[in-house]
Amino acid sequence: MVQGPDIAVMTSLIQLIQLAADPTSQDQRIQNPEELTDSTLDCNSVQFYLVTRTNANYGGVEACLQQTTTLFNGTFNESKPTKILVHGWRNSRKTEFTTNITDSYLNAMDVNVIQVDWSAIAEQDYITARLAVPNVGKTVAAFIEKITKELQVSLSDLQLVGHSLGAHIVGVSGYTFQNPKIGTATACLSPSTASPILQLASTSPPTRLQHRLHLVFNIAFNSSSTSPSISL
Repeated sequence: MVQGPDIAVMTSLIQLIQLAADPTSQDQRIQNPEELTDSTLDCNSVQFYLVTRTNANYGGVEACLQQTTTLFNGTFNESKPTKILVHGWRNSRKTEFTTNITDSYLNAMDVNVIQVDWSAIAEQDYITARLAVPNVGKTVAAFIEKITKELQVSLSDLQLVGHSLGAHIVGVSGYTFQNPKIGTATACLSPSTASPILQLASTSPPTRLQHRLHLVFNIAFNSSSTSPSISL
């Protein structure tokens, strides 16, 4: 007998299939990046945390798009490569995807890791979270533009890494930058959760990851969502 979280997942997948099959659905608004008109989100919805080898034990330094003071309290080192991590549905910056990837990066190299936390939305039901993808993606893109101007970050030194719905957020964000372009983007998906999405992709309009996304995009499939593999 199916119980608890399994019912929630099955219900969400059914809703997803219904949305994909309905050409008049509101969900179609997130299929084509050039048609996005959604606004960015405020500091209560999306936060950005800088984690480095220096501050990792303290949880990082918080910033947000609307911040008017110096970003990350002046602790950002623009000479280091920057990795931006975006978690998926029902996750946060404190769940295993983000913490494991952060630890892996900092153990392997001296980099800036920016953790995107949109858990205020991601912890809601799947459809609410999915429909927020354009807004979150545009917010991440606007923050990237902000750090390029205020912190002299080079787009070519950026890598975006997204998991689950976070991968689609990365797609929306990356599409914003055409010339110059983001260095690399990586989507982390597990076969069990990606399979229904990939089946729909063959008959649905192009998704955020497919639609003329002009940057290097790596897709990493993993058997465990708790230990995702990424390209460094």
